[in-house]
Amino acid sequence: MRNLRVRKATRLQGYNYTESGAYFVTICAKNREHLFGETRNGSMEPDDCGRTAEKWWKDIPNHFIGTEIDEYIVMPNHFHGIVWLVGAGFPRPGAATAPLPKLGKIIAYFKYQSTKNINIIRQTSGLPVWQRNYHERIIRNDAELFAIRGYIIENPLKWDVDPERW
Repeated sequence: MRNLRVRKATRLQGYNYTESGAYFVTICAKNREHLFGETRNGSMEPDDCGRTAEKWWKDIPNHFIGTEIDEYIVMPNHFHGIVWLVGAGFPRPGAATAPLPKLGKIIAYFKYQSTKNINIIRQTSGLPVWQRNYHERIIRNDAELFAIRGYIIENPLKWDVDPERW
């Protein structure tokens, strides 16, 4: 029998991740490999792989009804973004309403599509691009939203002093 590492649950127990609201997501590259570009003079310059990740992030609202994207940044070895699940409001009488997608399904779509395309660019068919899981934070109020947007925007400025960049 193999000794499998137990994965730590990162989701909030009992929370319904189809709830309307904003979610801050961080997704790291497999082994924190620098795949998506580089920072120069405090700004991020994505390469083809980074632009591919951006493309698939921007596609989320086209693929999932009831979603919107907010501030995001692709960094050399990770990605930060805010995704909104937006309720449909008051349905018309007799009209069927589609449930909002689960956050995990949205992230799985992003990771799958971007991985396919990045592997084509890198000519590395079937290799993982992203770590198995992702980090999320439920954004609970405007103050948190404002602070997280600032964190995302300023992320490239802090890259040179980030101890986790390697």
